[in-house]
Amino acid sequence: MISLDCGANTHFAARRIRLRANQRFTGTGMLASIAPGVPFALAGQLAYPGRQSITVVGDGGFAMLMAELTRAIAAKFRKAQILLKFDFREAVILQQNDLDRQVVGHRVAEI
Repeated sequence: MISLDCGANTHFAARRIRLRANQRFTGTGMLASIAPGVPFALAGQLAYPGRQSITVVGDGGFAMLMAELTRAIAAKFRKAQILLKFDFREAVILQQNDLDRQVVGHRVAEI
């Protein structure tokens, strides 16, 4: 199972993850959801306890909901986390470009 967060990592995953014939791809569709990747993975693990659960999240979503990892550890879930680091709000830039608006924002300090 692969769970996606919202943000630039959704665009990355849609372009890079190759699915097999029997697999399906779904996500929030960038519909103003905040940090759903980890909870999605936990719900998938509850529904299918024998399967591996992988989450693809960006640094922003991870920072907002990293406390959910404590729940995963306490419940001994089999879960992998893929964390993508973006130095700039990539999803916001894409949305501003789509609307032909001037890109505004700031760079995030190095971690």
